[in-house]
Amino acid sequence: MKIKRNCWAFLIAAAVVLGISGCKKDDPKPSINPSDTPTDLIGTWKQTAFDGYSILTAETKIFEFLTKPNNESDYPGNMILAEKTENVYLEPIWQEISSKFTYEYLDSTITIIGTIDLPFTRFTYKYKIVELTDSKLEMMLTDKYINGSYYPDITVGKKITFEKVAFNTSGKIANMWKEKYRNGVVEEKFGLYFNLNTFDYYYYDNGVPQIKNDHQGSYWFYDNFLVLRYFNHPDSLDNLFHLDCWNVEIEERDDTEMMTLEATREGGVRETYIFTR
Repeated sequence: MKIKRNCWAFLIAAAVVLGISGCKKDDPKPSINPSDTPTDLIGTWKQTAFDGYSILTAETKIFEFLTKPNNESDYPGNMILAEKTENVYLEPIWQEISSKFTYEYLDSTITIIGTIDLPFTRFTYKYKIVELTDSKLEMMLTDKYINGSYYPDITVGKKITFEKVAFNTSGKIANMWKEKYRNGVVEEKFGLYFNLNTFDYYYYDNGVPQIKNDHQGSYWFYDNFLVLRYFNHPDSLDNLFHLDCWNVEIEERDDTEMMTLEATREGGVRETYIFTR
């Protein structure tokens, strides 16, 4: 499987462009034509490829188009952008931005407009839709503006591919899951208990589950994509925050619910866990 680094980023772009004005060009003010906004666009989309290549699981991004632009009030559509980034302490975080990004649609072009703080930065991205069905979205960046100035981006003209995932499926993953296999080998060292937005890590002491008190686990679940953030890795005890992204499949086999977590890491290394409950 060919892997290509995902050069495209939204939420950490300000750190790259500080002090860069780009080539001067007026920031376009797109017209809103809500009646043209396809119904298939609304929903949650998970990135699967960049420039025709599969991406590392940790570089997956999520787009959620929540509402269509409103024709009567001339108001753009609401959306959420989410990706792995870092906080001011250089700790990995999963950041969902819902209040500062909106979108407009006209003539098969999505215009995403948003801001981030510290320092204040305004972005405008224009994406041309290449293909849109009820399960697939493929588009390419055509223009990028930062603080009103045109910014030449190496990702212009590169296709970004998404698959649609179900919305609000947190109930699928709730409760206790016990590790059964790791990379195809039987291993029963720990369990994960998913609460609402948080999860607990259990290790087994002579077969008895013991909760790891300093875990501080939180998670984000998008039907077939899972993000885990936790403190103090059980294997290394390094006293740092960690963030893992996983592709997820939950199914029933022989009257047993099974959850498979699979990821492609640096160097194309595949990692797999299978849990039961």
